[in-house]
Formats: sequence, C-alpha cells, structure tokens
Amino acid sequence: MYTQWLLDKIEEEWSQNEFMIWQDKVRTYSWLRQCILYWEGYLNDHSILPGEIVSFEGDYSPNIVALFFALLKNRNIIVPLCGLPVEEVHRRNKIANVTMRFIFEKDQLQSHQRIPDHGTTNTLLKKCVGLNVPGLVLFTSGSTGEPKGILHNLNTLTQRFVHGQKKFYKGILFLLFDHIGGINTMLAILSSGGTLVVPLSRHPEDVLKDIEKFKVTLLPTSPTFLNLLLISDAYKQYDCSSLKLITYGTEPMPEVLLKRLRAVFHNASFKQTYGTAEIGILSTQSESSETIWMKVGGEGYQVKVVDGILWIKSQTSMLGYLNAPSPFTEDGWFISGDKVETKDGYLKIIGREAQVINVAGNKVFPAEIENILLQMDNIKDVFVYGERNPITGQIVVVEVNLVENESLENLRKRIYKFCQEKLERYKIPARIEITTTKLHSYRFKKMRNK
Repeated sequence: MYTQWLLDKIEEEWSQNEFMIWQDKVRTYSWLRQCILYWEGYLNDHSILPGEIVSFEGDYSPNIVALFFALLKNRNIIVPLCGLPVEEVHRRNKIANVTMRFIFEKDQLQSHQRIPDHGTTNTLLKKCVGLNVPGLVLFTSGSTGEPKGILHNLNTLTQRFVHGQKKFYKGILFLLFDHIGGINTMLAILSSGGTLVVPLSRHPEDVLKDIEKFKVTLLPTSPTFLNLLLISDAYKQYDCSSLKLITYGTEPMPEVLLKRLRAVFHNASFKQTYGTAEIGILSTQSESSETIWMKVGGEGYQVKVVDGILWIKSQTSMLGYLNAPSPFTEDGWFISGDKVETKDGYLKIIGREAQVINVAGNKVFPAEIENILLQMDNIKDVFVYGERNPITGQIVVVEVNLVENESLENLRKRIYKFCQEKLERYKIPARIEITTTKLHSYRFKKMRNK
C-alpha cells in the first residue's frame, strides 16, 4: 500500500524533487521510482515470492532504499542488518528464518544467496504470512544475551505516513536502517517529498560538513552524539544555520547538555522523540526547546504511568518476539521499563528501571549523576553504573573521558567536592576511573550493559 502510494506521488508531484544525496551524488524521486520498478522485476525474475523472509546487509544507499520499498510492495518479511560481524548476521538470519539474503557493498549488490528453507515452525512468522502482509524484523541489542527478534506488520507501521507529512525536510539519516527510529525518519522525510542526506560517516565533522554543504534542515540523533559534536569543536568550522529542527531520543538527555546545545544551535528548535522497537515511534510534544519535559501519545496510542513506570498501548505494536515470551499484559499494555516523573500532563524520563543503582536501599539513576558530572571542567564524557558491594548492595561507579590529562587523585578530589554540593551522600561516586575507551556503542548510545 505505501509503496504504491509513494510511486503515485512521485509520478504526480515529486518526480524532479531530490530524493537522496549519497556520496555527494543527487538522486531524484524519478530515479527512485525507476529503481523500485527495477527491483520489482528482479524479485520476480528470481522467484522471490510474497511471504518469503528476506534480509539485506548494508547501510542507507539509493539502491538499498529502493529494494526496501520493492520488498514492501512484494509483501515480503524484511530483515535489515547493519554493521554486524558475519557470525551475528548468521545468528539473526537463523532467528528470523531468513530464506534469501542480499549482500551489498556500499550501493552495489555483491550477491544474493538462497538459504535452505527447512520450513518455519515459528507461529508469529506463519501468522504474518497468513495475513498476506509485509513484515519487518528488528532486533534488540543482545548486550545481555541472545538478541530478541521483533516482528512487525509493516503495513501498520507505514499506514500513518500514507497521507503524507506537512513539513518538508532535508534530513540527515543518522539512526541506522535496522533501528525503528531510522526507519521512521526515512518514512517521514519521504512522505513529504523531502530529501534524505546520507553522511559519509557518522563522525561529527562529516555530519557537520554535510549540514553546511547541503543546507540540511533536520538532524535526528542521540544525546551521546550531540555531546560528541560539542566536544569536537568542529561545529565552529561549519555554518549550521540551515538547521531548523534537532530531534533527540534513544536515551535520556542530560539537561546541562541541552542547555549547551541550545546556545550553539540557536537557530534550531529541539524536540525529544520517544519510542521503542516493540511499539513504534510515538508522537511527542516538548514543553519547550529548553526542557526535557514532553507529552507522548497521539492518535493510535494510549499512555499511563503505573508506580512511576510508563505503560503504552499502541496500534503500531509488534506482533511479538520471535524467540521470547510476549512482554504485553493480557489487555495489551506494554510496560516500557522507563521510570518517569509527571507534571501537568507532561512527563520526564529519568532512566531505565533495570539500570537503577540500589545503594543501601536508595535508588540512584545513572543519568542524574551523569548530568551533574558533565557540568565539571575537563570532563569530556562520563558513564555511571552500579557495582556489587557486600555492605551496601551496590556502589556508584563512574568512568570518565577527560579533555586534558589529569591525575586520578586530583580528579577524585574535584568530583567529590563538586558532588558534595549537589548530591545526597549515597549518590556520590564511590569509585572513579579515567579511561580513553569510548563510552558509547557504534549506535551512539551509552553502553548500559555493565
């Protein structure tokens, strides 16, 4: 349904619009239409039938995006895989019962490989095929065990975009293709006839360079990347005045970081996004660009707070996990695990309940401590987590990336003195480490798996 709507919009209105800027080359929507039709023929010629489970390996590129829409129209179950080692690719293909694998090198198809089909016994996959609808399989990170395969009805996810978006954006594709936020960004931009800008890399300087060169208006990213962007000082070398909107999500935003960002990118509005791979991306309304308070929900969503935890009921919820029990309550609520505070209809996410540090019965949220420490001089980045302790149950541990060299003894003294003035005693870090190791994953999120 979505692909045909997109093809019709291209033919009627958008044929000469810029669809994508990739490797400094511009592709129009007319090119996209022809490429989708090419891939439709390719699927037919190679007997890739509706309902077949197909994975592709590669990042955003003109051909891969066109293949995605051809698979959508062909009612395949799509499994995007990005930046993974070979062993992990095989593991996820097995979980998803993939029978056809497309392997890309940049924008070029290197090969497609048929995987022996022993017949799926997975009831969810059978259900999706039986519904005669396209599907989408995404995976949790798997940082604490086997990744969970998340199966969506792709018609349900794309339906909200069929009538188009009001605002035209030229946006950076920062979040990866195998991330619910990345797919949401792509669909939102294309549904307005906007332009997808694929950066040469996700390093701050390359992203900033493209913002200036192509007059980018939308930057959807994570707080961790935005912090790295400020740390790099590269923003001083580029004109980013074209940016109209910076959206951030995937993890809590430190309030001190938001304040610094607003001072640098004063032409842009800031908006917090919210969603999960299990329920999709909710509509949000920030209280203002200055705060991290927001409203979440919108048409097709219900939200409530139970014992400080956000619960969500969504029309775009997944069909279920392929390899794990359902996380939904009997009446369809998804318990997000996000601890929130509420105020006049707005809420503020303060951290994942599973990441709370319990110090002698007192709860400590890592994001709160990180927000305090980021206000200190000479601290580039910081990561807070809990460590077992025989006396208190857990203690607060902090790893620090420094701007300039400093002795551990001096840093400890400074942190202790600074925190004494701003935190309760049990929240003050008990152990401090200086590290040069990156404190984020390749997805530019804090690695909360310690």
